[in-house]
Amino acid sequence: MTYEELKQIVSKEEPYYAKFPGCDNAYRDGYLTEPPRKPRPSYLFFQSLYRTYFQKMYPNASHTKVMSLLGEAWNALTEEQQLPFIMLGNDESAQFEKEKVLLEKAQKPTEVWQPIRRCYAVLDRLCKDEMADIFLEPVDTDEFDDYLDVVDSPMDLRTVREKLASVKNWQGPEVFARDVRKVRLA
Repeated sequence: MTYEELKQIVSKEEPYYAKFPGCDNAYRDGYLTEPPRKPRPSYLFFQSLYRTYFQKMYPNASHTKVMSLLGEAWNALTEEQQLPFIMLGNDESAQFEKEKVLLEKAQKPTEVWQPIRRCYAVLDRLCKDEMADIFLEPVDTDEFDDYLDVVDSPMDLRTVREKLASVKNWQGPEVFARDVRKVRLA
């Protein structure tokens, strides 16, 4: 079996490292919360491809016997016959290294990372709501002179966005939630 044929068979399966359309870093954007899965060794590609064949060939054999026969068949292959499986394993190892880099970038506190992006998404949704018009800007205390008597700590969505934009001073989603809860009439 050639490398291209093997790659075509494997590509019919669900991707080992998930892809999300329009997303260049699934860890940063919150689609993936677990670290990347370790790459599969070349023997596992061979095993997954031929296990069903061996099970049909030896219908009364136990699972242990089938796995033993698979191991013997793998060891009987020449280096040239094993090469497509090894190349596929190397491809997956390279993709694993790329996934690790993406995860590391997503966890750097100096860059825009997942919680901040989620807070922006919540804020954008709040601002688009038809009832949010009165909360988009600070309350004019000249027009509503008793506002500060009723509200202890005034807050509006523009101020929340400005605080969120200063990433170096950002303290976490809990502070963002506290600020959003302060946005009210009275």
